Formats: sequence, structure tokens, C-alpha cells
Amino acid sequence: MTHPDSTSLGAPSLRHSYAFSLLEVLMTLTGVGILSAITIAYVSSTPESVALAKLESDVRKINNAVQVYAAFGGSLAGADSAEDVITRLQTKADTITAKQTAGLTGSFVDPSLRLEMQSSTEATSDQPRAIWDSASGRFVIAHGGSAGVKRFTVNGNATPATLTSESRNPSMRLSAVSTWIWDYRESRATGGMNPTGIDVDNVVYTPMTAGPPPAGSPQTLKKPLFSIPQGNYPISDFNLNLYLANPNLAGVSRIKYRVDSGAWMIYAGGPISMYPNSKISAFAETTSSNWKNSSKANSDYKPDPAKLKAPLIATTAPQFDYVENAVIDVRLESLNHPDTEQLEYRLNGGAWLEYTGPFPVYALNYESTGVDIEARAISAAEYYLDSDSTFGRIEPPAVLFSITGESNGEFYDPIGGNNLVTNLTAGVSDEYFTWGTATGTDVASWLEFTGAAYSDVRPGERFMIGAFDYYNGTIASGTGAESINFSIDLEFSGSETRTFDFELGMINTPNNDVSPWEAADFVFVDSVFASTNATIAGQEFTLQIEFGETGVDGFSTIDQFHVLEDASAFGNLYATLFPVFDVID
Repeated sequence: MTHPDSTSLGAPSLRHSYAFSLLEVLMTLTGVGILSAITIAYVSSTPESVALAKLESDVRKINNAVQVYAAFGGSLAGADSAEDVITRLQTKADTITAKQTAGLTGSFVDPSLRLEMQSSTEATSDQPRAIWDSASGRFVIAHGGSAGVKRFTVNGNATPATLTSESRNPSMRLSAVSTWIWDYRESRATGGMNPTGIDVDNVVYTPMTAGPPPAGSPQTLKKPLFSIPQGNYPISDFNLNLYLANPNLAGVSRIKYRVDSGAWMIYAGGPISMYPNSKISAFAETTSSNWKNSSKANSDYKPDPAKLKAPLIATTAPQFDYVENAVIDVRLESLNHPDTEQLEYRLNGGAWLEYTGPFPVYALNYESTGVDIEARAISAAEYYLDSDSTFGRIEPPAVLFSITGESNGEFYDPIGGNNLVTNLTAGVSDEYFTWGTATGTDVASWLEFTGAAYSDVRPGERFMIGAFDYYNGTIASGTGAESINFSIDLEFSGSETRTFDFELGMINTPNNDVSPWEAADFVFVDSVFASTNATIAGQEFTLQIEFGETGVDGFSTIDQFHVLEDASAFGNLYATLFPVFDVID
């Protein structure tokens, strides 16, 4: 029996029709979906775990490309290295193969994809690398052995390469010798006329393209097909890109669909975005009197909750010291989409704090314990679960902070009335300061500072830095000083010094015969904290001063030093170093 030629029936040739078979549509959609996912980005200056995650993602996508390449007739025979495999994936089908292939015929990875191989030194480490496993026909991740691919990169600025052509052997070819879609050959049956065994338990159903209906009786169209089966999918896969396929003969129907309870729309091709818990209905609507609308095809897509990934903890140093790392910055690096999380952290088991950006930790606060850092990602979106905690640590300094040395102090820039008399003219500083014109004696008022030595002084520890000698002379009105600036130099680490500045006020009291102490002039500190801070061993400090013990002709409070008229007395001066991050009342 010979097969009738379709052209003899007056019908158009199926081989030259502009319609596509269902198999072609589904194969092409599958290939396009995989190809669209193959994007290899260059990653640099990221933590090892992030680089590993990126390498694993790239390997997974390239392995998908390998499978699609093989499905469309590509061969990896003789490809024994990663370079050989990528070269094969970057070819295109030759002209003859392309004309007979129902599906993808071009390159299966970006032509500008390049492999960055490990050096011989890197290959001896446990750095992850991608290795081509010819036995399994796929790339695998290894942490040792021979050198492999350190990372996959794409040069987006490169001139597009000319693809090399190759002959491929797809499992199904379009017709080359007949007017049918697929070639066929008639042959006489071989063997005897015996019953043929059929395995009824493993029947594979293949949807067929709708043909012309029997005369006089309109037939029902087949329902549209969905590119993604209904079911549950990881929340991280949403929104899903869903495609619809029409299994009916071209020109007799169109697809209409709606998502949830929305309006019915004509499907014009392209992806339909399916969000979590969304439902879609679709049917084939006839455009010919020979066919009836199909029944509805329905599908819904539900999310499986996903646990967020814990953030990475990065610090500028692993241990405190008082040379370069008295202050260490801590940074959390997110591994999730920013809309799905809020990062939190806590130090040494304290209260959880919201992470808003890099933050400093100070050696002086953690000298004995170091810092244990705990971080987590808290869900900020539906269907996401809080991450586990991740941990980091900064070790305490090997040597505790202290200063040893001597102090020095000088007076400068006195302020007084128009008739001020002083030994310190503009630009002159000295440890000895006089002011006023003497009237009761031959000596005017004066103030002198003498520094002192100190040893192993710790932050927050009160120590003596010197003493004032103060003579309260009787001076003519209008010749006295109202204030004087005073700077203290603290020595530490041998010859290094840091300077702290203060302003001292001068009170010249009226003399009377009621009480000698009421007539006692005094010096006071405008602010017990220095007007300038100084950095010592990487840590910023301020200095607090206060008056202490005095001689018999004087008395003091924290910020005042009084001396009787026409008398002199000493007053010890004490100081305390405070880190600037401490709250000081």
C-alpha cells in the first residue's frame, strides 16, 4: 500500500506549513528557558563562601546547558577537559543540520564565556574548583586534586565571536526527502503473521496535533498546555514564568486565559508571571465553525517556605591591639534579597540590635573578653523563615593598654583688661605665668606648673600629673588677668606625646577685713574636660583634670584652687584618661 501524497488532495503541504508541532513548541520553550538562565557573572573581592555559592550556581547552569546540547544532537565525544566542553557548547549547528532540527541550533552558552583556571599554587590548596568529569558527563566541584576552573567570566565588552559550525545528530529531524514533517520509509513486514505483544502497563501518551474534524460534526478543541506543571515550588523561584502552548492545528483557535479571578485575556505569547498561591485557567477558543471551544485547563502554584541564609560576618581585623586595631569595624554581608530580611546582631550574648551598616567595636571595652559576634536574618516577607545564627569573634589584645611617662604644662594667651600686665605676650608660652602690678609688696601674682612622672596608667584610672604653685599678690585694679589657656603634654610609649588644652579663669577678689578666706583669690577650670581630644595607640581619648591636696594657705574643690592674699600655696593636679566613646557624666 502506498501512502497518499497530501498535495494530490489539494491541501497545502504540511512540510511547508508555517505551523509548529507541539513537540517543537515544547522543546523550544524548554531550551529557551534553560538558555535564559545561563548568565555567568564575574565575582571578585567576596568572601570564600559567596565565591563558592556563585561557582556552584554557574556549574549547575552549565550542566543544564550540557544536557540541552546533547538533547539537540550535540556530541561531547573526545571532550576530555573543561575547555573542550565549553568550546563545543559555543558552536552552532551547520546549515544542513539546522534546516532539519526542530528546536535550538545555536550556541548553548555565551560566546564570550571564558574560564579562569587555577594556578599551580592554588591547585595545591583546598580552594574550590570546577572539574569536568567525563565519566558522568558533567562538571563537578572539587576541593583538591588537579587544577580546575576557579571562576567563569563573561566579557561583556568583547567583540561578538563568529561561531564555529558543527554537524549534530538530533533525535528527530524534519523531513529531507518527502513532503511530510518527518521522513518515513515503506517496507514489507518481516517475520511471520504472529500476534504482537504490547506492554499495556507502560504506555507513553504523546499529545497529537488536532487534525481536520469529521465532516458535518464540529469537534472539541484540545485544552492548552502549561510549561510548568501545577504544584509546590520553593518561594525563591517565584514569580514563575509560565508559557502556554496550543496543541491544536494552526489557524483554527486561539488561547484565552485569566489569573485568579481576573478578566479573560488573549494569550499573545511570552511569559505569564505567576506569584505565590496564584491560579490560572485557560482554554482554546475556536476561530473556525468546524471546531468547538475546548474545556478549561486549570493550574495553581503554591510556595514552599524557605529558610533565609544567615549573613556573613566580616571584620577589619581578627584581634585587637593598641597599634593599628584599637578600633575594629564589623560588617554583615547579606546572602538574601533585601526585601525578604532584616539583619540583626548582638555582642557577647547581649540584646539583639538592628543592623543598619558597619559598626565599630573598641579594644578598651573588650580587653579581657574579646568580642563574640552573633548575627541572623529575620524574615521580613511572607513564606520566608528566620535564618540560623552565624558567629564570629574578635580576640582580645595580647597586652593591656596603659601609659607611662612624664607630663609637662605651659600657659599661653592670657586675657585681661586694657591695662593687663603679664610676662606672656602674644605668641609666648611658658610654665611660669605672672600678672598685675604689685601694690602691697614688690611681687605681683604668679602661677607655675611642675609636671610629674606616672607609670602603667590605665584608662579610667586617676593619676597625678603635676602641681600648681600659686602666689596671690596684691595688684593694682585693672592690671590683672581674667583667664589663661593651659596645655598639658602627656608622654607615652617613650618619646611620643599628646596635648590636651584647658582654659583657666582668674578671680581677683576685693580685699576686706572680715575674712581672709573670703578675700582669697582663686583659679578655676572652665571645663574639667579638655577642649581637644587626642588619639593614643589608635584610640581617641579626652582628659579630665581636677585639683587635689593643697598647702596650708590654700584650699581646693574639684575645679577651683584658692590662695590667701599675699600668700602662696601648692595644689596638686590630677587627671583621668577617658575613651571618647564612653558616656561621662
